[in-house]
Amino acid sequence: MAGGRQQTRIEILKSAAAAFRRRGYHGATVEEIAAALEMNKGNLYYYFRNKEEILFACHQYSLDILLDLLDRVLASPDPPDIRLRTLIGAFVHTILDELHGTALFIDLQPLTPAHLRQVIARRDRFDRGIRQILEDGMEAGLFAPADPKLVAFAMLGAVNWIPRWFDPRGAAPSQEIADAFADFLIAGLRADPIANRPDARRPKTADGLRSL
Repeated sequence: MAGGRQQTRIEILKSAAAAFRRRGYHGATVEEIAAALEMNKGNLYYYFRNKEEILFACHQYSLDILLDLLDRVLASPDPPDIRLRTLIGAFVHTILDELHGTALFIDLQPLTPAHLRQVIARRDRFDRGIRQILEDGMEAGLFAPADPKLVAFAMLGAVNWIPRWFDPRGAAPSQEIADAFADFLIAGLRADPIANRPDARRPKTADGLRSL
C-alpha cells in the first residue's frame, strides 16, 4: 500500500511539473493537475494539502535524485573529469526525463519561508559538490585554473536553461543532449588543449568502444 501511495505521489508531481511548465506556477490549477490523472481535487488533497506543497515536493523529488548521485560521484575513485561528466549527464536526465526540469528553474518565491530555506540549502549542497569536483580537477592539472564558483554557476545556468528550448518531439534524445553538454562544458575546462576533442575522455563501454 505504501508503495502504491508513493507512486501516486510521483505521478501527481509529474502532472504538476507539466502544468507548471505550460502555464507557470500561478497559472496552473490544482484541478488541472488532478484532471490530467483522472482524479478530482478532493482525491489530490489526500496526498498534498495545497499547490505550494506540491511545488515543494517537486523540488525535493528532483533534489533527492541529484544529491543521491552527487554522494556516489564524490565517493567514486574516477578522475575528476569523469566524475563531472557523470554528474552533468545525470543533471540533464533529471531536467528532461524526471519532472521536465520545472522544479529546478521555476521561481522559488511561491514557496513558504520554511520550504524555501530547505530547497536553497539543498541546492547549495549540490553546487558545493560541483565546485569540489572542479577544484579536484584543477589540483590534478586536468582543468585549467579558474574560479570554481563562477564555473559552477556557468554550468548550472547552461543546464537549467535546457527546458526553455527543449522540444520532446524533436530529433535529439536526452542522452544525445547530455553527451553534447558534457562534451562542451568539460572541453572548456581542459588544461591540455589536445584533450579538448569531444570524445577525448568519454568513458569506454565494456567492448572498448566509446559510449554514445
